[in-house]
Amino acid sequence: MKRNICLICACIILSGCASIERSWQGKVTPVYQRLDELVKVGTPITIAVLGTVETSFSPEAFKAQGLDMDQWKKTIKQEIEGRIEAGVFNKFGAATNLKFVDRNNIDRVFQEMKLAFTGVLSNEDRLQLGKLLGASHFMTYQFNRMPAKRGIDDHIVSRLIEVETGTILATQWQTIHK
Repeated sequence: MKRNICLICACIILSGCASIERSWQGKVTPVYQRLDELVKVGTPITIAVLGTVETSFSPEAFKAQGLDMDQWKKTIKQEIEGRIEAGVFNKFGAATNLKFVDRNNIDRVFQEMKLAFTGVLSNEDRLQLGKLLGASHFMTYQFNRMPAKRGIDDHIVSRLIEVETGTILATQWQTIHK
């Protein structure tokens, strides 16, 4: 029952941001625009999606709703990463120069490297992780759920990062008020 509630919550949480491709201040998102440029010039792109999920709510607040905060974070993380991948595939599915690193491989490599993704990687870790995953680019996100005056605000910051140089090619943010 608790798992079903977590999955339902994840769908509700992300209903306003089902695809990060959606319009961003009335424009195509900067991350998708930059990906489009790279795909069009034929740059080989292998993306590893990395992210963090945080909240300002206490574990007790989750318990009061019959939920486990750690399970909620895992569910949200899986949902966001799935939606990012689906959004990119929907837009660039025919591109032969674009692929994703399998998410199970990402988790396995993080465990092997004894890393926990906090949103920050040293140059050495970034290069090693990119090499082990076969990734040319990281698509990172930070999701944060916070209480608002009336309701809840979900904040998402996304970046497209070139692994070799560490250059941030594009960044975007979105706030969804619930």
